[in-house]
Amino acid sequence: MISRVLSWRQRKLDAKYRPVFAWHPAGGIPHVPQDAVIEVVGNVYGQNDAPASWFRIFDAEAKAAKWTPSKFDPCLYTLRNPDGSLAGIMGVHVDDVALGGMGPILQQSIDHLKSRFPLQKWRLGTGEFCGAFYKQDPLSKEISTSQQQFAETMKLLHPERGKSRQASGASTS
Repeated sequence: MISRVLSWRQRKLDAKYRPVFAWHPAGGIPHVPQDAVIEVVGNVYGQNDAPASWFRIFDAEAKAAKWTPSKFDPCLYTLRNPDGSLAGIMGVHVDDVALGGMGPILQQSIDHLKSRFPLQKWRLGTGEFCGAFYKQDPLSKEISTSQQQFAETMKLLHPERGKSRQASGASTS
């Protein structure tokens, strides 16, 4: 099993949002005058369409690397060997990717994706994906998962006693 996190830095700002100008960030930008006009050309953190835009870019690259999206869930991909056998499987959520498999076809595909996306984390045999921790036994190849750390950090919701949904203004239809 291989787990990795891809970077948002590869995302280009869609033409429909350009031009976008900004003030200097706190602390300024080295070697740029404080009164300079700054044009934002990409990586607008927090923009509403950022995850969807990033996924479109990633999806195109995954397909170029011979991954096929599932008909049931476009965030799940399979990679096939020339004989049709499974070479790899990959799950994607925002900029979080987990994949597994083996063989030269998988390695070529990984090399293609690595050439396009800078990796923040690359882990072999263990990793985290969507709040779950995964670990593969090196001998049996069995994969176990745990959400213990996630569950331990959850905060309980304490609704007010005596208030019904109707009384609090929530819709019942």
